Parts: sequence; C-alpha cells; structure tokens
Amino acid sequence: MQELKDRVREYRKARGLTQNELAQRAGVDQGTVSNIERGYNSKTSVLLKIAEVLEVEVSNLMGPSTIEAMFAEAVQKLDLDQMKVALTVIQAMANNNTDKSKESDPA
Repeated sequence: MQELKDRVREYRKARGLTQNELAQRAGVDQGTVSNIERGYNSKTSVLLKIAEVLEVEVSNLMGPSTIEAMFAEAVQKLDLDQMKVALTVIQAMANNNTDKSKESDPA
C-alpha cells in the first residue's frame, strides 16, 4: 500500500512538476515538499494546498492509514463530553450511509 510520501511524489511527477515548482505554487518551502516526500508529517493545511495544486482531493493524498492516524490523534485531545458529541455525529453519518446504500440496492 502506498504511503502519503509516495502518493505526493507520484502525483507531482505525473503533473511534470519539480519539488520546487510544487512548493512555489502551493506557497510553501521546497524543504516542506521534500520532507513530505521523505515521510515526515506535515500540517493538514499544507496538504490541502498541495492537493489543490496537484488537482486531487486531499483524501487521495492521505489515504486511509493517514486519515485514521489523524482521527485517532484528534480524538485523544477531546474530553469525555466532546467524545460523546463526536460519537453521536459519527453514528449519524454512518447510519445515513447505510440508509443510502439500502435505497440504491435494487433487491
């Protein structure tokens, strides 16, 4: 499975961009792009800028493992009441997805 660093490099090269060109267009330092491509973590705001330049959804760059790790990190910062609210929202979203799949199922 590809990691974030591999996906960023792949999309960048597919667009014919150097690290420096991507950095300039995204408004970040070339070292930031280099660090991402070497596997160092980056702020979500930076990844959003890079995804915009590469014309991909940030979720395509991040992949499931990165999103799961960021989610787990964010949850750890919540207090119990905030966790309850987050859980309610997530359950509602999951139920909504289940309802939509039932509607599209011709069985």
